[in-house]
Amino acid sequence: MKIKADSLFPIILLVMIPVVYIASWVGSLYNPQVCSLLSDDGIRWTVSHPIANFSTVPLGSILVLMMTISVLIESGLFELVRGRTSLKQRRAIIITSCVMVFVAVIIGMMLFLADAVIVSPLGTFADSALARGGIGVLMVFFIILGNVYGFASGRFVTTRDFIYAHRKLLTECASYFIALFLSAQLVCSLEYSNLPFFSSSAFLLVLKLLLYYVPLVGVIVRSVRRML
Repeated sequence: MKIKADSLFPIILLVMIPVVYIASWVGSLYNPQVCSLLSDDGIRWTVSHPIANFSTVPLGSILVLMMTISVLIESGLFELVRGRTSLKQRRAIIITSCVMVFVAVIIGMMLFLADAVIVSPLGTFADSALARGGIGVLMVFFIILGNVYGFASGRFVTTRDFIYAHRKLLTECASYFIALFLSAQLVCSLEYSNLPFFSSSAFLLVLKLLLYYVPLVGVIVRSVRRML
C-alpha cells in the first residue's frame, strides 16, 4: 500500500517519540542529570501532559496564518501573478489598492499623530501595542485585502463564499494538525529528558521551526500550486 507524503511525516514522528523515550532511559544510566521518560516520574509526566504539551504550540498564530493564506488563495489574488487580467479584475485591483492605502493611512495616524494610541507611553515603537501584535495586525491586514478583492472581483458573492474562503485551507490539512500534536509531544519529551545537546534551548528552537512551520509551508505551497 502506497503511503502519501502528508501521511509519512506523522508516521516518522510516531517512530521518533519511542526513540526519545529509550534514549532518555539509556542516558539516565550514565548521566544522573538525564531524566528517564520510562521512570515512574517520567511515566507520570507522560500521562499528565499530552494536552499541556500541545498547548505550547503557537496554534493561534498558525491558524490565523492559514486563514490568511486561504482567503488570499480563494479570493483569486494569487492568480494575478499570471499577468492576464480581465476588466473586472483590474477594477478589483484598483478598489483593493484604495482600501490598502486607506488602512495603511489609519495605522500610520495611530502611529505618528501626537496622541498615537498604538505606541508605548513613551512614544516609542519598542514595547508598544503594535510591536506586540504586529504579526497579527499584518495577517488581518491581508485578510481584509483578500476579502475586498474577493467581493470586488466577484469570487465572493454570498456569506457562504466568505466563510468557505476562510476555512478552505484548514479543511485540507488534517494530517498537518495530527503531525503538529505529535511534534509537540516530541519536543516537550526532549525538553523533559534533559538529554545533552538535544534538550538545549537552541536545538529545541530549531526543531520547533522545522516541525511546526516547514510542513505548513509545504501545505501552503501545494495549495497555491493547485490553484495556479
